[in-house]
Amino acid sequence: MAEGAPLLRVYRVNSSIVGSNPTVSAIYKFEKQILLSKNMSMTNFKAEDFPLYQHLVDLGNPGVERAKADFEAACKGGEVEKYQFALGIQTIAANVPLDQIPGATEEMNAKTLRSCLDVFKVVAKGTTEAAANARIMVNDFDARGLGL
Repeated sequence: MAEGAPLLRVYRVNSSIVGSNPTVSAIYKFEKQILLSKNMSMTNFKAEDFPLYQHLVDLGNPGVERAKADFEAACKGGEVEKYQFALGIQTIAANVPLDQIPGATEEMNAKTLRSCLDVFKVVAKGTTEAAANARIMVNDFDARGLGL
């Protein structure tokens, strides 16, 4: 199942889902590197850095169980798991209009996107397939004006 897909279905997003290729997603699990960033320690991964995720968990909508499982895997795992979680929540933050998420704010959305970008930048420093995809995500942030 694609990262973020269950929540995207709940919020009826009809755009393509970045990271929805199961072959590419499967590749990530074989790449295990932990890199450190000035912006976010990949070893100190916290829900507070992703307030939109926290808010969605609090709402308890269908699809949130997968997001919770991805977050737990990110906390226990390495670069790949953190990248997959960030990719899923970034897809929600960048594609779902805030008026479709009761109580969501621009501030929580912006902080979530900044944290996702931090994860992508850290992963992009590597030489793995995940790093190549992370560089694409960083470029996507720039192209969409989400460089924050």
